[in-house]
Amino acid sequence: AIECLLLGVPCISYRPYVNEKHDQPLPNLLSKNVFSEDEAIKQVDGILQDEIKYDYTDYNDDFYHRIKFKAHFITDLNSPEIDKSQLEFNCKLCGGTAKRTSKWKSRNKGFSANFECNDCKRAFIGRVYFKKKYDGIQVNKKVYYKPEPDENTDCESKGNKTGDN
Repeated sequence: AIECLLLGVPCISYRPYVNEKHDQPLPNLLSKNVFSEDEAIKQVDGILQDEIKYDYTDYNDDFYHRIKFKAHFITDLNSPEIDKSQLEFNCKLCGGTAKRTSKWKSRNKGFSANFECNDCKRAFIGRVYFKKKYDGIQVNKKVYYKPEPDENTDCESKGNKTGDN
């Protein structure tokens, strides 16, 4: 798409499946996006017959700011860009509110803390990531439950005996 822009020739992006998470924004911004075979054929025919032309000169400052912007994770928990309400978690099992039982830890470009459900008392780890994108902050929250203690986890039941033979 960048090459087409520099050469001043049309660029068609055939996108039968749209996935905003995996699609690359730059080629989509620079291309004529078509979503079916019929649309693609119509665009190619129009270009070959010189009926369709694309004008790349009308991109404004916002366009150039957008393509220069580099998405990045926010790794400072005190950043004013972080919505503090996103640091609250609910239990995925019962839907109850949870209280944080540990300090926040910075880990793998995100933050994690221990939580306990106020209703069912299940312990879990809440993890949240904040990614600054051109259009705003993307928040990704995950919950990991700690395994329930098993009655059969004592040393003798596993065949691990301590002491002398």
